[in-house]
Amino acid sequence: MKLLKKYPVFLILLPIFFCLHGVIDNFDNVRLNALLILCAILFGSIFLLFLFVNIFIKKWQISSIICFYISIWYLFFGAIHDGLKALPFLFWLQKYSVILPILFLSTVLLAIFLKKKNYDLTKLFLFFNVLFILYCSIDVFSFATKARYSEKNMET
Repeated sequence: MKLLKKYPVFLILLPIFFCLHGVIDNFDNVRLNALLILCAILFGSIFLLFLFVNIFIKKWQISSIICFYISIWYLFFGAIHDGLKALPFLFWLQKYSVILPILFLSTVLLAIFLKKKNYDLTKLFLFFNVLFILYCSIDVFSFATKARYSEKNMET
């Protein structure tokens, strides 16, 4: 439990969740080697982003939260944008000229807010770590179910 409170394991679990979720959505069309390459690229990119942010912030806990925020936006931007398109009363927000400055501004404000205040981030780390462990567990179960169902269909 101390590990989940102290370290940002969610930065490792985020690309795993993203890849697992993509495999479940596109089960019959994804090859394992392409998935592993994508997961390795995401790990490396998130690690490099963490190092880059840490150069400016100089506190690894805050850097990990900012890196996580940027990574979530990067990985799920398409889903967020499509969700905004589905809501007619937010038509103005779906434009790139609006959503990208909001993203940039919110990232800068998050960095300033976290850097100025001296928050204990252990509860937030625990929350994100447990959340992504649950998400990955659910996706592994869904993947196993789909794989088993797919094998049964191949036999008949």
